[in-house]
Amino acid sequence: MPTKNYYVNLDDSRNQFSFVCPIFEVTTKISMCFKLRELFWAGAKPDVRKGCQACMRANKCPAAAIVSQRRQPGRSWQDDYASDEPVVGKIRRDILERIHRPMVVEAHYREFPVSDAERLKIETASDRIGKMIGAAPLPSDDGAYVRPTFSGDSSSATKKRRVTKPKADNTNSVSEAAKSGDLAAAINAA
Repeated sequence: MPTKNYYVNLDDSRNQFSFVCPIFEVTTKISMCFKLRELFWAGAKPDVRKGCQACMRANKCPAAAIVSQRRQPGRSWQDDYASDEPVVGKIRRDILERIHRPMVVEAHYREFPVSDAERLKIETASDRIGKMIGAAPLPSDDGAYVRPTFSGDSSSATKKRRVTKPKADNTNSVSEAAKSGDLAAAINAA
């Protein structure tokens, strides 16, 4: 399973994590997908992997969904999609659910011409992804997020407690407060 690595860039070639692409049913290194995604978002349109680019345009690419996903504090894409050793992992369920419904429209095919075989794979991908969702792993959970302490000693972390305010004594009725002449007490009692 992936180890926790902290690569500087998404497309770092040291990342050995691979996965079976749910769109094209081929095993690919995720760092190569991230590299293509970075080129695509920078405005470059490489002459390779046009089908991937069409899927990125339509928000159907799992690598693009991984990058743009919101993370919990202290969590990173490396927690699920990074490995020092060659490993073929699985795409998590939340990513598959995110790319399940988008469709690549004709305008995307005109912008990124693909072969008939690629187009067929893209058009039938939603059915395959729907079947994969049930068997896909849930997001990893390493427990509750713990704010790091900079002293190096975890015992120095202070826990915040909710301070409860004493409840006001509302046993007095409005008429009693008004009789006393205390206007503030009468307003608060009302």
